[in-house]
Amino acid sequence: MSGEDKRYDATPARRRRAIRDGNAARSAELSGALAFGASIVATMLAVPLAVAAATRALAAAASGLRPDDVAAATAVLALAALAPLCAAAVIGTAASVAQAGGLHVSGLHIDVKKLDALAGLRRMAGADAAVAAARAVPAFVAALAATLPDLTRAVRGAVVLGSPAAAASFVAGAALRAWLAALGVGLVFAVADYAAARRRWLRGLRMSADELKRETKENEGDPHARARRKSAHRTLVRGAVSRTREASFVVVNPEHVAVALRYAPPAVPVPQILVRALDDAALRVKAIAREHGIPLIEDVALARLLYAAGAPGRAIPPEAYVAVAQIVASLVREGVLACEAG
Repeated sequence: MSGEDKRYDATPARRRRAIRDGNAARSAELSGALAFGASIVATMLAVPLAVAAATRALAAAASGLRPDDVAAATAVLALAALAPLCAAAVIGTAASVAQAGGLHVSGLHIDVKKLDALAGLRRMAGADAAVAAARAVPAFVAALAATLPDLTRAVRGAVVLGSPAAAASFVAGAALRAWLAALGVGLVFAVADYAAARRRWLRGLRMSADELKRETKENEGDPHARARRKSAHRTLVRGAVSRTREASFVVVNPEHVAVALRYAPPAVPVPQILVRALDDAALRVKAIAREHGIPLIEDVALARLLYAAGAPGRAIPPEAYVAVAQIVASLVREGVLACEAG
């Protein structure tokens, strides 16, 4: 099926199902940037502990204290050294799980297609890899530009300062500023990468009219959801059906759904939903429309989309703009609808 046929945005149920099946928007750059940030924080906390532990270990070894004291100080030093790695692993994993919508466990299966070496090489040399490489160049240049001044000052300061302790402190401060600058640049590019990944993901989940129709039927098949929907619908529609007489046209499916729309530029520049109706209320809406000579437009997918994504008193949802614009243009050509009406 061509991409032009999939003109409807994915429903919330379709997005939830895709995430449950492991198909979610992911950005390895975002996970990596957050892991890098976690390692910086852990390093800042661990360095003082590591220095203190190293000092104690050296003092204990030099003064001939018990081996247990040396071992304890060495253990603290080792834990402090591992802290940045552990923090990066935990935060990076948590970010990946959060992007996937949670941890999903499925049965073990082998995908033979993923064992194809030629296919793997084609992916590595494909368009996505080229785009990623092209995006990495400005990211590297920006990070280098942000960190180079601090690194230059660190080298110069270390040469000028005579005390090793002062030089080490100066270099550590400059290195920390450089890390933070690199983290800031990395986070900007990572967020942009995640936004692009999410757009690609949503574009890949777009639905055709037939898919939207099947999705709506499946959702309506849940008796509990149908009961809640009908109860809420009766409450909202009661007393509102009479607004149908203000409509410019009514979109129907044709039996169970009716959505009355008003379009009267410049006062109403974007078609507005007046009434959304189901079942018996939809029959009343259609009867009022016929009584007042209001056009009835039969479009199953559009009627269901307007009912599911729209709200009375508000403009139509953006994903319905093209379909509704085609209806308006047709009614104007036929002389049924006057766009200059106010």
